Amino acid sequence: MKKNEFETAYEAWNNVWADERGRIDWMVPEPFITSKVSYLKDNGVKEILDLGSGIGRHSLELAKAGFKVSAIDASETGIVYLNEMITKYDLKNIDTLIGSFTNIPYDENSFDAIVSFNVIYHGNHESVINAINEIKRVMRPGGFLIISMLSKKNVGYGKGELVAENTWTKDQGNEVGHPHYYVNEHDIVDLFKDFEIYEMLDTAHKKPNSYHWHIFSKFLN
Repeated sequence: MKKNEFETAYEAWNNVWADERGRIDWMVPEPFITSKVSYLKDNGVKEILDLGSGIGRHSLELAKAGFKVSAIDASETGIVYLNEMITKYDLKNIDTLIGSFTNIPYDENSFDAIVSFNVIYHGNHESVINAINEIKRVMRPGGFLIISMLSKKNVGYGKGELVAENTWTKDQGNEVGHPHYYVNEHDIVDLFKDFEIYEMLDTAHKKPNSYHWHIFSKFLN
């Protein structure tokens, strides 16, 4: 599994997702994603990649909605748990793989849509660019991307050790020592210049000042 030297956060999540207590905060799908299900269906989406699926909160929801889902994550414990849930719910329309978001193990033009929440910002500028290039490679022309990025309004911005441009290692929480890449609106427009951006919301998650960008876009190719 090829990874940029900054892609290390999966090591922390392997530990977090190893028991029920660590999984509890990652069971419920993001409303920003579930709110797009009808739109995706109405626009002919059949096959979806859940890139950085974790324990499968979005994969399971999308499969239950009738999509064919491919789930990939670098965390073995996340994929093991997802496979258990696939068996539990007898879902035939999900496949799973352990792998990196910068080296996606699927062919070109494989997916109508890609979901990637709380994933590709675990690295630096180089790894984010590599991830976006891989997303474009495996996405079909006109495909949809639902993704999140860390905001520069996030409480973690400027905290910890600066290890690359706009990239800090965390100094508290589950991911101590692991790099995170932060962006503003102008950065997003530049990073996703090959996409038509439909929505771009800078919104806080559960914790105070935990700002993330939520982005819904269409691939212009």
